[in-house]
Amino acid sequence: MLPTMRFAPVKSSEQQAALSMHRTRDLLVKQRTQLINMIRGLPAEFGVDIPKRLERVLLMAQQFVDGKAADVPIEAAISLLPTVSG
Repeated sequence: MLPTMRFAPVKSSEQQAALSMHRTRDLLVKQRTQLINMIRGLPAEFGVDIPKRLERVLLMAQQFVDGKAADVPIEAAISLLPTVSG
């Protein structure tokens, strides 16, 4: 082996558990961001702009599904139903 090679010490179970929690959280944050962007993108195709706050996105998505947003056809709004139900 080369004399300049450095090896990382073996991580403890607690360190591995903490790292797995961080990776899981990162994945969930990434998926949430993707979902919010998808919800914002659909109405944008019809000229409706939704601010970037999570609460506004969910409120507007619920209004689309309820048929209270005249600019988005109900056929398009139905695709948002799984994101606001539950």
